[in-house]
Amino acid sequence: MYRPLIIHRWIWSSSLSLVLSLSLAACAIGTEPALAPDDVETRIAQLTAELAKFPGDLVVTRSSQIPFSEDIRVRLVTAGKVIHVFSDDTVQAYVGAPAQFPDGIPIARVCRELGGDIIIGDQQLLPDYLYQEEPDHGGHGGTSEAVGLPIGHGALWPDSTIAYEIDASFTSATEIGAIRQAITDWNASVDPYGSEMKVRFVPRYWADNRPYVRFVRGGSGGCGSSQVGRHDNIFTNWFSHNINLDCFDNRTIQHEMGHTAGLYHEQQRCDRDSFVYVGTPTGINCARYCGGDSVDYGPYNYLSMMHYYYSANPAACSILQITPTSPNYRGAPWQASTGSGIDSYDVLAINQMYYNRPSLPLIGGNAYYSLVPQYTPKVLAIGGGSWADFAQVILYDRIPGVLDQHWIILNDSAGYVEVRNRNSGKCIEDAYFGTANGSSVVQYSCWNGDNQKWILAPSAGAPGYFDIINKYSGKSLDVPGWNTANGTPIQQWDHTNGTNQRFALSPAY
Repeated sequence: MYRPLIIHRWIWSSSLSLVLSLSLAACAIGTEPALAPDDVETRIAQLTAELAKFPGDLVVTRSSQIPFSEDIRVRLVTAGKVIHVFSDDTVQAYVGAPAQFPDGIPIARVCRELGGDIIIGDQQLLPDYLYQEEPDHGGHGGTSEAVGLPIGHGALWPDSTIAYEIDASFTSATEIGAIRQAITDWNASVDPYGSEMKVRFVPRYWADNRPYVRFVRGGSGGCGSSQVGRHDNIFTNWFSHNINLDCFDNRTIQHEMGHTAGLYHEQQRCDRDSFVYVGTPTGINCARYCGGDSVDYGPYNYLSMMHYYYSANPAACSILQITPTSPNYRGAPWQASTGSGIDSYDVLAINQMYYNRPSLPLIGGNAYYSLVPQYTPKVLAIGGGSWADFAQVILYDRIPGVLDQHWIILNDSAGYVEVRNRNSGKCIEDAYFGTANGSSVVQYSCWNGDNQKWILAPSAGAPGYFDIINKYSGKSLDVPGWNTANGTPIQQWDHTNGTNQRFALSPAY
């Protein structure tokens, strides 16, 4: 269930609109016609020569590698220039943009040369863009299954991140545990091809200026309710809406989280009459959505967490099982609403909905990062490559191949993460459970303590940078005094949104 949707509109500056208009007028959007297979290698060689004038490494990828492995994904977002061969042997070149474009501007809409021969855009978005484009070339690509907000809609969440609070109305440890587990499972979910969930629920913290939701007990009029997408503004102090819960099974909680991310009910798809019978709709939960502020993402999905159960009850939309009149569906008709939570194709739909938006860094696998403060090119390290417990985290010159400067981010629970050193395998922690400003940050053997759990969240007003907040102390990872000296010890401090508390997660090398 959800309340009526509020439509947000983006306001661009006149100068930006002019630049985009000129770019669009000069570019033929899309890729060149498909080539005969024998000509593909020749075209790659031609584009390689044309790209020589652009800086950065060149990576050649093919749609046969989709979904991209973690290694290829990291190479794509750091390469600077890419040549991609689609499944129909279409060849297209891409160059990384020096800055991110506004939300909702697809990578293909800003071209470097006449004819769209080389496309320029935010390289961080390129893997998802290629994945989404593949269906137009005859491959599986980003086919997904759901109905939700259109790509680029203003009610989608910035940075693909939803800040949340759990209201004090919850007094039962069982209920709180159910919410946290639903969030943990959501954040760890993957699509059918192994790509992780792009939209993550992350705890809100003190002085956090991100839009947020609040899980609240009761008030749903049923099992649960939520609005679709975000509804915050400056007048609400960035509060979007409540996720109201009266039932605490995993499916119900994740169903309402799905609405918050931007999904409608599956039985509200424009093509639903080919797959289920819906009685006379009397409310917004039962009405069909066709166009406008909704998009059907791929085939009908009986397994979706967003599908209602069969019932003659008008309050449940009077949905009855029928024999499908179209072959374009996932699951079996009798399986509607039988799943225990989010389906992998729900993840695929959400990832496609948010494909052109920045997101949190990839977690786990072989995704190692250097933690780079915004104000200096130096990085966080463990002094001397120490393996010892309580070894201090310090600031130091970035040195290629030095593993004590490499960090991996791992999902913990309820949106928190662990940050582990590649050299020692140990976790960074709030030393001795300190709560004072200036408390030390050290490495220690990982033991799942709250002082080793961190919030990793996009920094307000600083695209591409992240706040790192300790769960136990509530304080921010901080470089004291904006110091630039090698060996400066890293500390904790109240979150001030300063450049010494913002960190880029740059792929380690």
